[in-house]
Amino acid sequence: MLIQESCAPMNEERASSQPERPALDVVEMSAPPPASVPVVGDVVAAREVSRPGRARVRWCDPDGTWREEWLRTLTQLGLRAGDRVLLVRPFGWSESLVTGVVDGFAARPEVPPVPAVALALQPDESVRITTLDGAPLVELRQSESGPVVRLFQPDVAVEVAGSLRLAARSIELRASAGSVAVDATDAVVIKGESVRIN
Repeated sequence: MLIQESCAPMNEERASSQPERPALDVVEMSAPPPASVPVVGDVVAAREVSRPGRARVRWCDPDGTWREEWLRTLTQLGLRAGDRVLLVRPFGWSESLVTGVVDGFAARPEVPPVPAVALALQPDESVRITTLDGAPLVELRQSESGPVVRLFQPDVAVEVAGSLRLAARSIELRASAGSVAVDATDAVVIKGESVRIN
């Protein structure tokens, strides 16, 4: 025996405390829906400005028909073009949803990060970080030779829990008034075509 119950609305007190949300595209069914068949598809385009929260996916339906549409995705999936994704059409929804990445641990091409905040500086402007009482800490500005990062405090410490690596075409260490000390608990290795002292 099949027992069906309608989805009763929330009570008025609880409903009034919830923010308004757009109505779902509910599919009316006179009989219980058949078992959902998950489908694997390929992401053609991971994002589109005019379609936020959707990805363009190409897949083959169980009846053999190839389809390509912009489908809604679950949050925080990190989709990229070429990903294989799992599509599920849940009861009460009018289209398939992208629910996960099938090969999320496979090697994928690196996608350049999208700047969350961009700030344009005039030649005489800078970005400065201060303490609560207004004492300057760090300043970033543009000079004729390139960007300059200035630390205002006389003593500065850079601490990391793991390894610290500096990479550049050339590196120069200069002490304007004092010595340079290197302290290590293990061997100090210097590699180069030649090592010059004085």
